[in-house]
Amino acid sequence: MAAVGEIIRAAVEYFVPNASTCLNIFYWLIDDNPIGDEELFGLLSDWVEDVWHPEWSDSAANIAKIIGLAASIINADGTVDREIGDTSFDLAGDVATLGEPAAVAPFMYAPTNRAKTRGRKFIPGWADGRMENGVVNATGLADLTSLAALYIDTLTDLVSGAVLIPGVVSTVTVDFHPFIGSASVTNVPAYQRRRKPGVGI
Repeated sequence: MAAVGEIIRAAVEYFVPNASTCLNIFYWLIDDNPIGDEELFGLLSDWVEDVWHPEWSDSAANIAKIIGLAASIINADGTVDREIGDTSFDLAGDVATLGEPAAVAPFMYAPTNRAKTRGRKFIPGWADGRMENGVVNATGLADLTSLAALYIDTLTDLVSGAVLIPGVVSTVTVDFHPFIGSASVTNVPAYQRRRKPGVGI
């Protein structure tokens, strides 16, 4: 049973050709009501498959895929309290063009009330057809904005009444910091050296 005040860490794994491991890590704080571990993992799995994937796939190359999810309850210092589940997916992108080089990724960030503590996401598998002259085109930017809105959105389990508040964990303050309800995107792609082939995560 996941109690109110516990912190969730969910790692979404992607397959991108000629890349090292690509992950997006999400954090939530449980609020309002407790929720069973199995029910919680089901909520997260459904969110990846039914919410995150459809938005991601709109600008992801069809040679890229979401291939897994691993979730755990963590302590405020970032250490793992317990694992709550893992599963595999085979969720491909929808854009029939080549992908951008593995290390090139559209970027978003979401601030918290603590200065310099913010969430950042580098989106893997981006399609070349969503770029123009080295920057994200208008269609891609609209999709990136939609992903940013999902990143800062609160999740609610209708059965238990548990609410999952998005944010980040700071190992400096040893605390969870919720997002303030806004996120920013840019059409200038970022560079993730650790996603180069053979570099590792």
